[in-house]
Amino acid sequence: MSAWRYGDEQEQELTGGEPQLRRCNSSGEEPNNSGTTSDDEERSQQVFVYKELSAIRRSIKEQSRQQQARCVELENWSAELQVLASRLQAKEKSLRLREECVAATEQLACEAHDSMILFMKEEISHCAEDVQKVEIPQLKAALNAKTKENLRIASSYEALKRTNEELRRQLQEAQERNAHLEIQKKSLQRRLTASLRKSEQLVTTKPPSPAPLLEQAAKVPQPLLPQGVPTKTGVPPSTYCELLGVALSWVYHLHSALPASSEQTWVRSRQVCQRLLPSLAEVLPEVAAMGPEGQLSYLEFVHWSVSNLDGGKQQRTMLAPSLRRIGEEVYREASPFRGDTTGELEGALSRPTSVRQARDSFMGSSELRVRVVSCLVALSTLTRVDSLAHVMDALKIELKEDVAKQVFLDYSGVNSLIAFMKPQSRALWGHIGDIHLQLSVESAMLPRFLAACSCKAWFSALAFVLKEGKAVAGTLEKLSIVLQKLSKTRHTRQLFEAFHFASLIEEALRTYAHSDGPFLCLNLRSVLVNISDNN
Repeated sequence: MSAWRYGDEQEQELTGGEPQLRRCNSSGEEPNNSGTTSDDEERSQQVFVYKELSAIRRSIKEQSRQQQARCVELENWSAELQVLASRLQAKEKSLRLREECVAATEQLACEAHDSMILFMKEEISHCAEDVQKVEIPQLKAALNAKTKENLRIASSYEALKRTNEELRRQLQEAQERNAHLEIQKKSLQRRLTASLRKSEQLVTTKPPSPAPLLEQAAKVPQPLLPQGVPTKTGVPPSTYCELLGVALSWVYHLHSALPASSEQTWVRSRQVCQRLLPSLAEVLPEVAAMGPEGQLSYLEFVHWSVSNLDGGKQQRTMLAPSLRRIGEEVYREASPFRGDTTGELEGALSRPTSVRQARDSFMGSSELRVRVVSCLVALSTLTRVDSLAHVMDALKIELKEDVAKQVFLDYSGVNSLIAFMKPQSRALWGHIGDIHLQLSVESAMLPRFLAACSCKAWFSALAFVLKEGKAVAGTLEKLSIVLQKLSKTRHTRQLFEAFHFASLIEEALRTYAHSDGPFLCLNLRSVLVNISDNN
């Protein structure tokens, strides 16, 4: 306020002084020239000062107006702050009241809790006393009974342990005795085979009399004798069988080396072989009397003919009776006296020659190659599940040796197994897994076996097995070992991608994650890692 008054007084002084100057100038007295000049200068200075003061006054007024607005705004803020302070005081008072209520409630709760704990302690003490009075005698009796039972079990365990040690000792002695008898059996087997061959040679070289020849011709069935061969010459049928075996062996080895481009020759050969199969079914009983080399010639030809049937189901249906007869003839149990003692082996010499020849032929032969090829022929011709299972068990036993594995791979045995990895042969999958596991053991034949499995047919069959789920967990665990070895090679990458094995294995891992198959899951994860590394 004082600043405003000061500005008004200055303005009045300035305005009051200017008319005085004008009055001085308007008087009748004329000043001199020098006085007039000084008055003008003084007047101009006063005007300049007046203008400056007017500008200062206006700025002061503007500042005072802004200060008044600021004061009004501050007064409004002060009023709002007072309202907020009153609200906060009211809230603080209500909170203080609530705190007092909560403190009282907590005190009551603590008192109730203490009283409850005291009550529970009293109840627990009463219950403990009751339990001690009632249950302690019962527990003591049960403890005594359990102690007696444990002592009885311990004594039984010691007795079983002693019995087990005794049985283990007896088993070791039996194994040693069995090994010794096995050596004797092989020696006697060789002696028996040599004696049989010598007796056959003596029979064939001895000039027959007319009466035995007529009796022999009457006993031999007519279908076993080749057509167009006169029986009056006295030549035994085994001679013709040997000649026919040499011819069949020549045909087999010739067509095995034939290039695949000779399609017309293949078709003609297949047609001839298909016409020969029914006749071979009639001749096989006579072939059983031949040596291992002659039997092998027939078996190779039959295996090659059956494996190359190109007429599909209709052609196999037409040849079903002949194939069944061939399979039944080849499927012969191993000779019962091959695992007997020495006395039984010596007593085998007294058996009839036909019985000995039937038991020692094909699957019961002493030649490993003949036994393996006989198993493959039986797998291609038999249809009964129990017979097929027995053949696979016999094949699994034979494949413990590397020579048997080589023979198995030489005759494309993997393709014979793939034919049974189908839904209708699910009962044989366990035996197939055992054979795969036997072949996947580290040996010189392992690369050939993996190469034989690196085909679309095998991967397609395994993909179907993977989709079956927990029903074939045991078989899949054995096949996963082969799959793991195949996943380490780069040339199988396209097969893994073609059959979407990555997704199938991931689905199998989700299926077997919560089952008792940690080894299977480990193998499948290893296969996934190998597939990703190859990619």
